[in-house]
Amino acid sequence: MSDRIKCRGDRCALILRPGDHVARQAMIGPLTHHGIVDIDGRVIHATPDAPGVVSDDLTTFAAGREIEVLQRAESDEEAAQVAARARAQIGQPFDLLRANCEHVAYGARGQRVSPTIAELLRLLRGR
Repeated sequence: MSDRIKCRGDRCALILRPGDHVARQAMIGPLTHHGIVDIDGRVIHATPDAPGVVSDDLTTFAAGREIEVLQRAESDEEAAQVAARARAQIGQPFDLLRANCEHVAYGARGQRVSPTIAELLRLLRGR
């Protein structure tokens, strides 16, 4: 995965584009925190520390960590659609199993899933 785009600090504002699905290391453990870059450069993400889905500036989202672009829109039209779907989720409450940061980011890209929760459930079921 070395071909992925990564940035830290002020450099991110120059690299990230609207519609980018981005992630950074979570505050604890091996998890990652996901978001979508909006048309104004802010990041839309779900957090249990706030009222749920919020729009934060890059510095707040990054929390001092490196940001990685997981998926980039292929056109300006797709970027606008992804950003609009993410923006439509602002204000929705956080729910670890049904509305976490992965659900918001993947949902904005058209598939509302949480690979982390899906893997956890798979492990709990013993499959």
